[in-house]
Amino acid sequence: MLQDLGCTACHAGPDGGGGVGPPLSAMAGLEPDYIRRSILEPAADTAKGFEAMAGTMPPNFGDQLTAHQLETLVDFLAGGGEQ
Repeated sequence: MLQDLGCTACHAGPDGGGGVGPPLSAMAGLEPDYIRRSILEPAADTAKGFEAMAGTMPPNFGDQLTAHQLETLVDFLAGGGEQ
């Protein structure tokens, strides 16, 4: 799903990826509500060390996901990206 949605173009994932945003593994242990908000409202917070890239993530990214896909993604990221 990460590659299909284009996440790894900017975020390093299990199979590599970009360094524009924080690595997906950095989401491990974060509160699911924070992760969900970061997807739905990416301009609300900027991860430390990535301030120069603020505003890069599309604000309508959450609109591309069904509710089920969003929750699956949030659970996956909160778990550290382990399948």
